[in-house]
Amino acid sequence: MSGERKETNRTGILVVIISVVVVMVVILISQVVTRMNRPSPTPAFNSNGPTSTASPLPSPTKPVASPTPGSQLMNPTSTEETNWAISFQYHFPSGYWLKGKHDYTLEMLCPLVPDFQNRNGEWTNSFNVSSSISSLAGDIYLRPEGISGIALFSQPFTAISDTQPTIAILSVAGLTYFQADWYSKNCRVTVQPDNGIIISLSAGVPYQP
Repeated sequence: MSGERKETNRTGILVVIISVVVVMVVILISQVVTRMNRPSPTPAFNSNGPTSTASPLPSPTKPVASPTPGSQLMNPTSTEETNWAISFQYHFPSGYWLKGKHDYTLEMLCPLVPDFQNRNGEWTNSFNVSSSISSLAGDIYLRPEGISGIALFSQPFTAISDTQPTIAILSVAGLTYFQADWYSKNCRVTVQPDNGIIISLSAGVPYQP
């Protein structure tokens, strides 16, 4: 009897041990399966692609228009000094004027400058030449306002000697340097004595009176 009891006890213990082992194996297998089936964490996917805060593009700067010759010529800036002048001259040869009455026409032709000084850029004057008049020292100038001495606003003459040196001249003052330089390069000034041949005057360089 005692031998049977011992055998029964050993059998019970083995059953318990086997049961515990089976339970532990089941638990381990369950944990492994759970880990295998667990979805791996993935970063959130944006269907619209990566997003970033874009800095706004700077507004295009409108280029400053370079002044055109016409704008600088007709509308100089307030910072430009208008204390420049330009002169056009032609020296008549000695003995050019014979005794008698003569006239001359000065004309200024400038592109971009219509109706120069509101007189269409044309001036006609007359004077007399006599051998009984003494020749004056220096030159006599044939100006738009008439014939006179070297001073711009000197008293005009009505008659000169037939030996008097004469110069046709047309001066424009109150200009900016740009205007004076532009006039010298682009304007054409002529003198026409006694409705005859047309003679071109030579442009000088800008100067300050």
